[in-house]
Amino acid sequence: MKLVFTGDFSASGIFFQKISSEDEILDEEILSVFREADYVNINLENPITNTSFREKKGSALKAPLNTAGYLRERYINICTLANNHIMDCGNAGLDDTIDTLSENGIEFYGIGGHHPYLLLNRGNIRVALIASCHREGPLWDGHNPAPFHFQIKDLERLIKEIEENDKPDYVIFSYHGGTEFNIIPEPERRRFFHRIIDLGVDIIIGHHAHVPQGIEIKDRGIIVYGLGNFCFDTPYQRKHQYTSESYFIEIDLTQNKFPSINKYHLKIDRGAGYVSLDTDSLRNDHFNDKLQVFQTSREYNTNWEKDAFRVYTGDKSTTPNKDSGDDGMKGSAPSIRQNRLMRNSINKNGFVLTMLYLMRMVTLDVTKPSRRPLLIGAVKCVLKGSARGAA
Repeated sequence: MKLVFTGDFSASGIFFQKISSEDEILDEEILSVFREADYVNINLENPITNTSFREKKGSALKAPLNTAGYLRERYINICTLANNHIMDCGNAGLDDTIDTLSENGIEFYGIGGHHPYLLLNRGNIRVALIASCHREGPLWDGHNPAPFHFQIKDLERLIKEIEENDKPDYVIFSYHGGTEFNIIPEPERRRFFHRIIDLGVDIIIGHHAHVPQGIEIKDRGIIVYGLGNFCFDTPYQRKHQYTSESYFIEIDLTQNKFPSINKYHLKIDRGAGYVSLDTDSLRNDHFNDKLQVFQTSREYNTNWEKDAFRVYTGDKSTTPNKDSGDDGMKGSAPSIRQNRLMRNSINKNGFVLTMLYLMRMVTLDVTKPSRRPLLIGAVKCVLKGSARGAA
């Protein structure tokens, strides 16, 4: 069985316009991989509806009504719906989405009130797909359809049920959650994924960071921490580094054999509304090296802290910074960037206002689950950098 998993898909911005007019957004090389796969699974991060948005904080997304047919014609036949945007148009928007997916023969999973998992069966291979979202927006409460939010004990019980009833060859868990825009996964999320592997899950597919993250082998399991964006275009996304770089994976599953994974690097041209393969092998090798930091705890922690600093201090540049020595992937030394940002702020706002702003920001972020890990990592990076400088 060949399964393809892509990153986050939202018919937003320029992609909304292109899909509405049924213009092509994927190059033929991508479509050829999709065509040869048994299943192509995207994370559909918006409802397909013309219903009005519900009241909520932050971005609200939806896709034009022809989106499901557009996806079907491009060989996409499964959608993960457990994410924080699928309820942006409320229950009516979710109902419209499920109806149009079903009408177009596209299967879905991750929504409470419907099937708790999706079972695939092709070539004597049985695969169970599970999906869950972190706490953000409406979630399944046992009554109103919404994304699943599985605790460890819930997953343990569900996996046991799946194994007893369906005896799958593989269990694949898709998770939407964690911090955003960091290319190194945060420690709490990594520990959570390790526990999921210990429950008997074979492969984990991560979403929500909107930037690519690495792949780790743990015991008998594979963890794909984040595939990044597949098709995604919002003003907020455009401000952040690495949101136009991603990859998708093709997984080859056979009985009694460790899965093989092929990676396909992508370039997202938001100006043209077009996604193509990135065939620059030197650049992709460098890209992989930047993400694969799981060999030792020290290597992982060091890279996580540097990346947390980058994201937390607002390094949103999408072009190399010659002054800092940043080549777009390597990044500049945190202490250099920290000093530059501090000087700029003091020159513009004065020392007292800069200190008050920093204190207010830190105080607020301590209480935010989505920002706290980045704050802690950034502080550790600064402290360790200061210690090296003093030596």
